[in-house]
Amino acid sequence: FGLESLAADPLFVLLCGGVIPSLDTTYRDLARFDDETIEQLEGMMAEHGLAEVRRTKKLRTAHLDIDTTVIPLFGEHEGALPGYNPHYPGRPSYHPILARIAETDTCVGARLSPGDTAFGAADVPDIEAWIDRTRLAVGPDCLLYVRIDGVADCGDIMAAIEAKGAFFLTKARMTPDLCSAVAFVPRWKTVDWDADGKPLRQVATVGFARKEWQERGLKVRVVAVR
Repeated sequence: FGLESLAADPLFVLLCGGVIPSLDTTYRDLARFDDETIEQLEGMMAEHGLAEVRRTKKLRTAHLDIDTTVIPLFGEHEGALPGYNPHYPGRPSYHPILARIAETDTCVGARLSPGDTAFGAADVPDIEAWIDRTRLAVGPDCLLYVRIDGVADCGDIMAAIEAKGAFFLTKARMTPDLCSAVAFVPRWKTVDWDADGKPLRQVATVGFARKEWQERGLKVRVVAVR
């Protein structure tokens, strides 16, 4: 934790009560954290982020961004396992999931996972909990959008977000049936032009629905960009 370097910071020393604890004391304190205490700590962290959201009066639209990141580790650490790690392949890492409100740039949810853990349907309870706490902060009239990358093209995740009265924004998996539907789109709308007036970017709504979406009654709007 770099406690030795922090000992040179007068403000940090003051906040610690005038004395920086030793590494042994710090690790003994950390060892006292059980699952229940960790949940309380995560809730305390989220409350700081939600306080900023509440101070933003009359927020008509809010975006809850949920994403994972990779923390590579050098040494032996509890729960660190090899997994997806583009910069240090094969090295043990953590794979935390973070929930952030874009309008306030504050974190309102977090879950630490081993490096070999993938984001998916198993994380639905966390997503639901983060939506609930965000909804309490923004109020019932605020439009809440949950933005997740391509891993959210999952029926369980989509259905959970919709059931909470929120909208989901994700990148669809480019399966063969979706690619075919995009290829046969008859009309595209130009939204960006170059200096000569030629189209740079075009969008179109694609008439497409996965079988999984249909079985769950999900009304998904698919937009293609080229």
